[in-house]
Amino acid sequence: MGGRCEFQLHKVLCAALMICLLGKDCASINLEGLALLEFRSRVESDPFGALENWRPSDSIPCKWTGVGCVDDKVVAL
Repeated sequence: MGGRCEFQLHKVLCAALMICLLGKDCASINLEGLALLEFRSRVESDPFGALENWRPSDSIPCKWTGVGCVDDKVVAL
């Protein structure tokens, strides 16, 4: 009986892991993105809205306005 329960738990954990890995809501920003968000929080004026698409829900900041990347690594602002 214990074996069957452990097998079912294993299936549930695998399913949860797959959902997390494939789901957008489970993504978290990388360290470069965190540093840029910290920079953004200190910007006092953004009159043209250049930083509006800088969101912590993105896994990498490479698609943010003004961010230049090579191989998913920030190389320029």
